[in-house]
Amino acid sequence: AAKELLKLASTFVEDQIHHFKDGDM
Repeated sequence: AAKELLKLASTFVEDQIHHFKDGDM
């Protein structure tokens, strides 16, 4: 369960980073 949560968290973080970059540009 911990690994799944970590994977989900990393995916969420990457998605947020992409949104931030798109918004910044």
